[in-house]
Amino acid sequence: MIARQLGLSVIMLEKDRHPRFVIGESTTPLTDLYLEELTDKYGLKEVHNLTKYGRWKRSYPDVNVGLKRGFSFFHHEAGKPFQDGEKHRNQLLVAANPNSELGDTQWYRPEFDQLLVKIAEDYGVEYHDQTEVKNVRFINNDIEMAIEKAGVKKNVNAGFLIDASGPNGFLHHNLDLPGGNKFPNIPDRESLFTHFKNVGMTMDWINPDEKDNLPYHPDHAAIHLLFDGGWIWLLRFDNGIVSAGVSLDKKIAREIKLEEGKSAWSRLISRFPSIDDLFKEAEAVYPFQHMPSMSYRCDKISGKKWVMLPAASAFIDPMMSTGFPLNLRGIMRIGKILEHIKEPAKREELLNSYSVETKKEQQVGARMIAALLRHLDDFELFSALSMLYFAAASYSESAIRLKKPELVSSFLLDENPEIGPVFRQCYQKALTINTEKEKKSLIDEIYRSIQSIDVAGLSDTQRNHWYPVKAKDLLENAGKLNATKNEIIDYMKRTGFPVGSD
Repeated sequence: MIARQLGLSVIMLEKDRHPRFVIGESTTPLTDLYLEELTDKYGLKEVHNLTKYGRWKRSYPDVNVGLKRGFSFFHHEAGKPFQDGEKHRNQLLVAANPNSELGDTQWYRPEFDQLLVKIAEDYGVEYHDQTEVKNVRFINNDIEMAIEKAGVKKNVNAGFLIDASGPNGFLHHNLDLPGGNKFPNIPDRESLFTHFKNVGMTMDWINPDEKDNLPYHPDHAAIHLLFDGGWIWLLRFDNGIVSAGVSLDKKIAREIKLEEGKSAWSRLISRFPSIDDLFKEAEAVYPFQHMPSMSYRCDKISGKKWVMLPAASAFIDPMMSTGFPLNLRGIMRIGKILEHIKEPAKREELLNSYSVETKKEQQVGARMIAALLRHLDDFELFSALSMLYFAAASYSESAIRLKKPELVSSFLLDENPEIGPVFRQCYQKALTINTEKEKKSLIDEIYRSIQSIDVAGLSDTQRNHWYPVKAKDLLENAGKLNATKNEIIDYMKRTGFPVGSD
């Protein structure tokens, strides 16, 4: 769509057809903000209406979606029912927005992707599905693709190629590019996933006496069910479908024969009585999909006439839903490349920058996820480490809404001279701690380190793992954003944030 808005002719080739089952569904406030920025810059009003739950439901009531109010974490032990524990010791609820109207979304990809294709065609994109690209050749200043559809072969010529084909994308194989090294400290993991209907509610795990005090409904979230060696995600859609899958340590995956699909899923969840109860009436809507190796990255992700989307060039783990914001940041850079597509020197400069920046941001995500995966068995430390992400993300979101880009020039503040080095040090220490004393010291260091950017009350340990979105937190921390309280109030009124909330 961006290319069409810039006056370029576009052909989009799809091997499959829509609607289809695919995962990659959970947005974040950063996702919405980046998407808003892109759609405003390039005049894509139809896509802009998909950036908030309330706006989506009014604009596209027939396109299924799910409400995401935050991130919900529940820690489980094998053979034991879920136990909340003192001060919500085994759960963590972090709100991402103040209400459903401003809520983020879970994208029901069969209908969402189909909608985007229709909008793209309305913008003049030539679209071909059930089409296989047999070969790509770079000849002088032209790209020649041999394609085949329904047994009919033909050649397509283009001046630039964007690979959006997903994990270990098409160009990686077609150009026989060198394989990338694994991300440092990311263990070899497997995944199994599908969509279900009739899945139970995690709300049933909440103490009945405390339900009125919840920061949000825990099922309206990206739900993370953690256990030693892995974690299960649950993402709910308004049509009753639940996306569920597991990121699992290779040793456990081999032990339960994860590649066997449905039976392996049953063997896994039977280890955790409360998770098993969630699925006692559940039915899979699609066949189980097995991913024998989750993380990957490509060494070469751009050339003079081509570029891979971040999602085609690397993947780490779905933890914390970082895939969408990383991909959208890449699309922002590709937009600039397309703006200068007919200027060879400038285009090459931007392509080189794209490669450097994309790889750098992927490493930021990998560093965080490596530390979190290392401590799936220690929920106290896991929760503290997650605050590094939530503090950086909520600060970045607030700075963007206040139109202060100078405060957030890098992904999750990684290049901030004060924050970046401290956060990297915390993540590195998380990989090497061996004693309870070292653990306590690291947790203290984490909460100290986030205080200078905490605009969401995350360093207040008296909240006992329940963190709502409060206007009061933003107003009291206006100075950290180089803003006045009046500026905060103006931004809240502009964005629909309930100013009078506590």
